[in-house]
Amino acid sequence: MPISQNKQYIVRDGSPVLIPTNALASIKSNILSTKSKFQIILEPFLWKKRSSSDVSDHSQESVGGFFQRYFGKEVVDYLIDPFVEGTSTGDPEYLSMCYSFPDLWNLEERFGSFIAGAIQSKLSSRKEKSGEKKGSLKKQSINVVHFLSRVECRHLLIH
Repeated sequence: MPISQNKQYIVRDGSPVLIPTNALASIKSNILSTKSKFQIILEPFLWKKRSSSDVSDHSQESVGGFFQRYFGKEVVDYLIDPFVEGTSTGDPEYLSMCYSFPDLWNLEERFGSFIAGAIQSKLSSRKEKSGEKKGSLKKQSINVVHFLSRVECRHLLIH
């Protein structure tokens, strides 16, 4: 049976392994060890919001370093590395997290956990959509804050 072009595989222990496409498939898959799966599941409960002095320390952190700090080397080797190399043809150890994934970097900065931050942001955006018109002042202010965060990130990397 030929490998489908619509599905993506990585090689693990000499055999092709299908890259999971959703959370349930990730849990059932043998692409990661049980330890790594628990690190992903428990991420929102294990991390606390960084202080402002910590933000400057991590502003030059690589994509690989960021995800390894959260989930370990196995997740970087078998999920992050193939994804980053496949989408940007770059090495995650040399790409800046701040520039490559600014939304995740900002979620971690705001909430301490980018998974919990993504969930909270999604819930709050649903509330905003149901209670506010498009193009509202609140939405515009969020875009300004996002822009300023990117400028701050660039400033920290330059200095």
